[in-house]
Amino acid sequence: MRNLFNVVLAASLLLALPAFVSCKAKPSSPGPGPAPSVEMETEDVTETPAPSPRRPTEMESERIESSLSAEAYNRENVLKTVYFDFDRSNIKDEYKAALRQNASWIKEHTEFSVMIEGNCDERGTNEYNLSLGDRRANSTKQYLTSLGVPANRLRTISYGEERPAVRQHNESAWSKNRRAEFRIVDR
Repeated sequence: MRNLFNVVLAASLLLALPAFVSCKAKPSSPGPGPAPSVEMETEDVTETPAPSPRRPTEMESERIESSLSAEAYNRENVLKTVYFDFDRSNIKDEYKAALRQNASWIKEHTEFSVMIEGNCDERGTNEYNLSLGDRRANSTKQYLTSLGVPANRLRTISYGEERPAVRQHNESAWSKNRRAEFRIVDR
């Protein structure tokens, strides 16, 4: 019987051994050591490349351009200045092409009006120069209306000699001060 008991005991130990070996013993008290690492599950995120910038269509460009403010157009100098001879207010042939371009721009941008500013050089009295600046602004306005610009979209003002473009006292400076400038304004 004792043999039978030993055989049964040995058989049971052999059967229990694989289960016994696979179990890990837990420490009785936590000892110093590295902190347990926490593994977080992360998604495999692949960045999608940003779409390459596309150029606006012609129609979109026109919408963008028309949304500019009057001040922005003035900073860009879209309307060209015209210059006059000494003591004259007639439009010189060399500036007619610039005025045709100005007229075309004004007709296309109906959301704006234009102020035509007449200016003079410093020679002459204040009263005379205000009158001459007025004649220059009005002759420029007449030329633009002859090109089809509605007169109600054009206003004039004379500054005489009060706003010189160049503050020197010689013919080169004076020729830059005898002018009609354009300022775009909201309607």
